[in-house]
Amino acid sequence: MDDDINAGRIYPVTAHLDSIGSGDRGANEPPHGDERTQMTIDSEKLEDIRRLSSPVRMALAVVITVMLVEAVIMAVLHRIHGLSPWMETVIDSVALGCIVTLVLYVTIVRPLRTLLVEYHQFQSRLEDTKQELEREVRRQTDELHKANLLLQADVRIRSVNTDLRAPLGLA
Repeated sequence: MDDDINAGRIYPVTAHLDSIGSGDRGANEPPHGDERTQMTIDSEKLEDIRRLSSPVRMALAVVITVMLVEAVIMAVLHRIHGLSPWMETVIDSVALGCIVTLVLYVTIVRPLRTLLVEYHQFQSRLEDTKQELEREVRRQTDELHKANLLLQADVRIRSVNTDLRAPLGLA
């Protein structure tokens, strides 16, 4: 996987939540599997986004789709005899509108919706991980502050003990 990351094919976003819920675990111990959150965006999905987001490609796809669908509709309508020019125009425009709408929905709208849903899920997981890390930082900061206060108190007590030993003849 490291080769994929270095080659730019996978883009990892990793957060280690090493000591959530267990303040006594050592700093050098590896995290448990359920405490590590890893989210990756596969390069294929990024390529899909790039391919779909190209305005030139999208415009070209729409033009080619319309031309092909119109050609097929015209060929079918040419085989039907007895239609007035006005009726042929209505059938042609309605069929073209319906078929092109369906094709565009399947090829552009639905994939973009899927990517959008995945993006929002990723953003949500990322925000949850960020909040979890912020809580952990606050908890560890509080622990460090308490340990620092205890250490300062211990230093003061030792200082007072040293100062009292000399007058009492215990030095």
